[in-house]
Amino acid sequence: MKATLSGSKVLVTGGLGFIGHHLAESLIGAGAQVTIVDNCSTSVIEPSRFQGRAKVLITDLRDTNVDSTFDWVCHLASPVGPTRVMWAAGDLAVEIVEDAKWLIDAFGGTDTSVVFVSSSEVYGHGGVGFEHDELTVRLPYSGRREYSCAKTLAEVMLHNAQRQRRFSVLTIRPFNVVGPSQSAEGGFVIPRFIKALAAGQPLTIYGDGTQRRCFTHVEDVAEAMVALMEANASGLFNVANEITIRGLAERFCLAATHHFPECQPSMSFVDPEYLHGPLYEEAPDKIADIEKLCACVEWRPSRTLARILQDVLDELAQALKKSRVVCNGAYR
Repeated sequence: MKATLSGSKVLVTGGLGFIGHHLAESLIGAGAQVTIVDNCSTSVIEPSRFQGRAKVLITDLRDTNVDSTFDWVCHLASPVGPTRVMWAAGDLAVEIVEDAKWLIDAFGGTDTSVVFVSSSEVYGHGGVGFEHDELTVRLPYSGRREYSCAKTLAEVMLHNAQRQRRFSVLTIRPFNVVGPSQSAEGGFVIPRFIKALAAGQPLTIYGDGTQRRCFTHVEDVAEAMVALMEANASGLFNVANEITIRGLAERFCLAATHHFPECQPSMSFVDPEYLHGPLYEEAPDKIADIEKLCACVEWRPSRTLARILQDVLDELAQALKKSRVVCNGAYR
């Protein structure tokens, strides 16, 4: 039994990505020996960030030759984001499922524990998601639906492999992870707001903005994962917090005005299909019950929405300070 992460060998796939690099930092802080695999297709930081602190392999996951002596494998490599999954529709399920098969083939029958980062999309319904819920497939089919089905199938594959091949599987279902260094390329809402603010444009809100979402600071998510690993936990765990999209935009505008007094951010309500085409699908309310996680380890999300907005706006302020560009009261 792994009593502590200190000295443990941990492989992090997608470790240069948004959640991945924060998790790698937390693991290094816990004393783990970290190896990162990333093909840099959606990475948000440079490999040099981990120079001298972790081993970094720049390659596709399924082309990676690793030994089976890792104590933990944290699998975060995956297509992600509401617009990115739309663009990849027809191919992304194959990638997600084949990566899960790689994990099973590489570490089945070993003492390695697998941490699989799944998605809140697996629930397939609006409202509150509980880990014991039955998972359903909603119509019509879409890129978002392909993504949710693929993540669900990967969960099933790893669960069945766990029963037959001796390794332990910890599945994390995060809900809207946010924070510094998140890319706007996948269509994530706070990076979209940041991009609009920097360009002096209104914040685009899909529909009427009443959709409820969970927004959890990426560092809270990384800490929850490390706590579960330290506790040798297995099974399914939600990780999340909550607010409406319109409420998020209103809080963002207030925080932006505080950071940048010259700015006067506004909101614009739009039909997302008008922006992205008919293949785009807006998610229903996505809310998580996290009592299972809180009962397993001493964890609660400690970083409030105010802290999240402060962190992302501080990051923007630093970037703008470097560029020193101000135009008509808007920063870009």
